[in-house]
Amino acid sequence: MGSTGACCAKLFLGILNTLFLLIGLALIAAGSLVVVGSDFIASALKAFEGIPAISNVVSGLAWALIGLGIFLVVMGVLGGCGACCSIKVFLIGYVVVMIILIVAEITFVALLFSDTLKNLLSDPLTKEIKKYQPIIDSGGNFNTDPQSRAMDLLFINMQCCGWNDYNDLPSVPQSCCKGFSEDILNAANPSSINAHTCAKMTPTFFNRGCYKAVIDLIEDNKPMTIGILVGLFVFQILCIVFAIWIVKDSSKINPVD
Repeated sequence: MGSTGACCAKLFLGILNTLFLLIGLALIAAGSLVVVGSDFIASALKAFEGIPAISNVVSGLAWALIGLGIFLVVMGVLGGCGACCSIKVFLIGYVVVMIILIVAEITFVALLFSDTLKNLLSDPLTKEIKKYQPIIDSGGNFNTDPQSRAMDLLFINMQCCGWNDYNDLPSVPQSCCKGFSEDILNAANPSSINAHTCAKMTPTFFNRGCYKAVIDLIEDNKPMTIGILVGLFVFQILCIVFAIWIVKDSSKINPVD
């Protein structure tokens, strides 16, 4: 019975982590092509050449893909090779990483719904937000500062302004105005952008902070959020249980000296 269960655990972890490995390699390849400026990727991104707000963050996203890809490859090797070849050291490492992930996720969720996380992030994020540069610079040209344009995208899509509220910013940017859209920002047309302004004394701008916007988004989608979190925890626990099962099935393990 135990051997049959261990074989099923091996099959599950082997298939799952092989998938992780392949996805990780694909992400590394895609990110690397963007970073090194592949002609193929460059031609595929030509549609975004006239959209500064998007093109300025492509490089950062590429490095994020590479980082995520490396993590998935490591997990794939530890879990896949550990399960298929019964390598005890790999499986123990796999279990340790999974446990660390679960603890980090639980800690993050607990902090998210308390003032602790908000207070920890408040000072550094507020300092960064205060560095915001207007969409149109003093010369009347479109400002391509990537950090500020990323903030604009956040304000527009989350319908928020600043970290706590609009007072975190030097002045209320057009991206905090309710009539402003991502299409207007991406068009990078100074006259069109200047036509959309809002004042602090009128209710035409988003007066809630982005931290509150994130909490509201989670609250509005609470059933789905809970379902995703529970599903993720169950999945990770199953991976841990199966890995330990294989390790415990000593007749199937080939220890690495």
